[in-house]
Amino acid sequence: MPKNLPLLTSSLFFSSILLTNTFAQEHLTHKSCSTELCGGLIAEYEDKFTFVPPPSDFLEKRQNGIQTATITVNYTGFTAEAQTAFQYAVDIWASQLTSAVTIEVEAEFKVLGANVLGSAGGNYLVRDFTNAPVANTFYTAPLANKLAGTDIFTGSGNHDINANFNSNFANWYFGTDGNTPSGQFDFVSVVLHELCHGLGFAGTGTRDNGTTTGQLGLGSPLRFSIYDLFVENGAGTAITTFTNPSVALGNELISDNLFVNGANAVSAHGGTNPKLYVPTGSFDSGSSYSHWNDATYPAGNANSLMTHAIGTAEAIHSPGNITLGFFKDMGWTTVDFQPTNQPTNFSINSQTANSISATFTASSDSPDGYIVLRKQGSSANEFPVDATTYTVGNTIGDATVVAVGNSNSFSDTGLTLNTNYFYDIFAFNGNGTSTNYLEDSPLEGNGTTTGSNEPTNQPTSLTFITREATSLSASFTNAAGTPDNYLVLRKQSSSPTGIPIDGTIYSVGNTIGDGTVVALGNSNSFTDTGLSSNAEYFYDIFSFNGNGATSNFLTTSPLEGSEKTLATEPVSQATNLQFAGVNTDSFVGTFTAGSGTILGYLVLRKENSSPTGIPTDGTTYIVGNSIGDGEIVSISSDVFFVQNTLTSNTNYFFDVFAFNGSGTEINYLTGTILEGSQRTNAEIPTFNTNDSPVVATPTTNNSGGTNFNGAGGNLGSIATQGGSTAFTLANVNSTESGIPFVASYDLNCNGQNNVTVCFVVSSDWLTGFTGTPATDLRIAHQNSFLPDNVITDLGNGNYEVCGTAPSCSPFFVQDANDTPLSIILSHFKAINHSDKIELVWETQSEFENLGFEIFRSENNSKDFVKVDSYISNPNLKSEGNVSNNTVYTWFDEKAEFGKTYFYYLRDVEFSGRITDHKDRVVSGSLLELEEEILTYEYVLNPSFPNPFNPSTTIQVEIPTKSEFHKVSLNIFNIKGELVKTLFEGNLSSGNHDFVWNGTNENGNELSSGVYFLKFVTPKFTKTQKLTLLK
Repeated sequence: MPKNLPLLTSSLFFSSILLTNTFAQEHLTHKSCSTELCGGLIAEYEDKFTFVPPPSDFLEKRQNGIQTATITVNYTGFTAEAQTAFQYAVDIWASQLTSAVTIEVEAEFKVLGANVLGSAGGNYLVRDFTNAPVANTFYTAPLANKLAGTDIFTGSGNHDINANFNSNFANWYFGTDGNTPSGQFDFVSVVLHELCHGLGFAGTGTRDNGTTTGQLGLGSPLRFSIYDLFVENGAGTAITTFTNPSVALGNELISDNLFVNGANAVSAHGGTNPKLYVPTGSFDSGSSYSHWNDATYPAGNANSLMTHAIGTAEAIHSPGNITLGFFKDMGWTTVDFQPTNQPTNFSINSQTANSISATFTASSDSPDGYIVLRKQGSSANEFPVDATTYTVGNTIGDATVVAVGNSNSFSDTGLTLNTNYFYDIFAFNGNGTSTNYLEDSPLEGNGTTTGSNEPTNQPTSLTFITREATSLSASFTNAAGTPDNYLVLRKQSSSPTGIPIDGTIYSVGNTIGDGTVVALGNSNSFTDTGLSSNAEYFYDIFSFNGNGATSNFLTTSPLEGSEKTLATEPVSQATNLQFAGVNTDSFVGTFTAGSGTILGYLVLRKENSSPTGIPTDGTTYIVGNSIGDGEIVSISSDVFFVQNTLTSNTNYFFDVFAFNGSGTEINYLTGTILEGSQRTNAEIPTFNTNDSPVVATPTTNNSGGTNFNGAGGNLGSIATQGGSTAFTLANVNSTESGIPFVASYDLNCNGQNNVTVCFVVSSDWLTGFTGTPATDLRIAHQNSFLPDNVITDLGNGNYEVCGTAPSCSPFFVQDANDTPLSIILSHFKAINHSDKIELVWETQSEFENLGFEIFRSENNSKDFVKVDSYISNPNLKSEGNVSNNTVYTWFDEKAEFGKTYFYYLRDVEFSGRITDHKDRVVSGSLLELEEEILTYEYVLNPSFPNPFNPSTTIQVEIPTKSEFHKVSLNIFNIKGELVKTLFEGNLSSGNHDFVWNGTNENGNELSSGVYFLKFVTPKFTKTQKLTLLK
């Protein structure tokens, strides 16, 4: 809480300390005052004949009854003319400061000493009050109250400023006109000066001229005033940084080299620091340090009010911009300085039917902003009022505000056609209650709007001509009456609501409300580009006359319409069209999906030559529709298509088109079409089962024949002579050189010998064939050719080969130029243990095989190393020629924990030929001791082959956490119907293989298509897609 301190005679400041009856300045007579009393405004009996008028905004505010601060005065002893002059000075200050707290002045006009003109000062000084900007710093009472937003000290005797003036002084001039006569002192100027000290223009600097010691601050310990914080010497050193008190500080106070560095004071001084009065020699208490320098601001200077002396016939009725700037630095809100110049060079940029745009040259003194007034027919008669904030649309007398801001250009809209408008432009500084307008000689200019007649009709019949993914083209019927132009407005998803404005210059791409201009001109068609795909756009079309600034739009009932863009066209077609499962009446086409986003593919087919039809964007087709000379056979997202009920020995040509979208937005890629063709097989002869040789003429296909597909081509028919049942597929062997697929078959002939076997082989199955089919195609039996192979060229790329099998052992088709494989490897796998890795493999048969060698690698790359051989390990030796299945086991007991190893087999024949089975690499690693299990989770491995014909192998892995696990394996068709149960029951831990041969529960063959394998376990259910090709 503030408290009372003793009276200080030479300073006036503040903290949370109350200084009672402290007079900062005393006003003494010119010649007769003593040194002790001559602190304050010095009266010089020298006629100056100068007058600094009051601020223009004071006169304006006074005229309009505006005050930005309230200053109340309790007058005692004043004559009427003295009180009028005093109040005039008070009103000037009330127009230059802003405060929400009333400033209270106690003023007395009484007989003072003969040497005293008067005195005034703050009643108390305050520090550390609410909202104090700087801690431990004194502020005068009026400023402290303003910053705190409340009267800090209330009640009797707690006014803010004391003022006493000598009623016995004969040379006062009490007029307010500034025409101070010779030999008289202007009372208004003296009061204005003394009130300025009471408002805060006073520092705490003192100097003992005897000891030369200088001091700053009040109280104990010494605390500076806000005034002191803005004082520095000519070298830029703040006065508050000197030792306090000290002789060095005393020297600064008589240095004639102190300045104020506040940003606003410096700005008002043209960018340089204003100079204080600190004359050399001795310190003049009450005058030194708390005034501007007289030599810098002589009589008649706009900033001379706060110099330390006033002459006769000198009137100063304005605080001056430097003083107001300094007050602003200390915390006052002041009226900004009035600009000195108006802008120049008014220039019209554009004139439309309802707008005028103009520019002007900014004022040379860079004011804060400009206000533009508009009046129709003549210039404005009234001007903006200081301390008043205006916004666009406000009226000032008979004029309207059209722009407020710091821009040197404006655009005035909403005007009337063919009308003359006048503009007055005023410079101003500040904002809000501190706004100060320069009213004299505003910049003037005028402009006239233009216009055309409004059309009477809108166009009709909007028709969309072309649609693309990112553009639409349309046309319409011209409006009756033939308007000059049309404007087309577009909005996505709904009709635009914007309306074009007369006289406005529009360009394509401009926005009007929520719509975009897409066409402008006299054409009755337009193309709108840069659109989003698969989106609906709505259009409004307006007739208008004129152009640009003269345009006049018919804005009622525009022509409306909408259309959708296509989906985004795919960026690429599918590739690599291939055919599989070729039969006499069916095959399957497959292709590689194109890159980028593609929703699906349309497949077009024609017999014997390529189709020429092209699908039309936006048209929906179904399978069976015709496009030109082609028939649609597939519309799907699948990368395959199945062809059934075809004609044998016929060449079919296909075009595959990628597309995106659906319905009317579908978009086909019609360039660089994927093309391909495939011929169906010729009808294949059938063979009977009697004792006669092969009959070339087709007869009834008795129980000795069956049809099936082989990978890479077609083995069209297998037949026996003398047997009652057909051959069944046994195993698929590794690829031999020169023949892409080798299939071996068990002959179920019930123990018969010398059974004639016939195969029909298509030429595409013989890709890579090393010999000539007519001489080299053979049926091999137990790795040797049958002795009586007979080859018949059936035409259409098919060959029939027949031979007599000596027994019911396995046999297969083979190239006579190829050396048979030594072994047929059924499977090869690795089993992990905690101390070793176990390799297990099984052969179906072996021919002249010496034995096996094991190769191992740690990174599955080319650096495999042989780790064991039949030469040193008897367990790897073969029995040479074996026609039955043989299982081998080998243990890697040198494996290290934490590593993964990769293995493959090599078999060595009697002749020394070796075969590396690198296509069957397996991997293994040691388990933790407590984890020596085969499998941790249920696993459904990918079935192989897939797509398949005639069978596929399905492998599941069962975890070893219990002895038996109940599982099921079922096959479902695409309708979700169960067609086959492969297994249902308990399985032991480990790997289990199941073979599905494409038949249903009754053993009947299923048609080509997609089926689903469902693996159900106690822990999870997993489904896998299988594709059966025929």
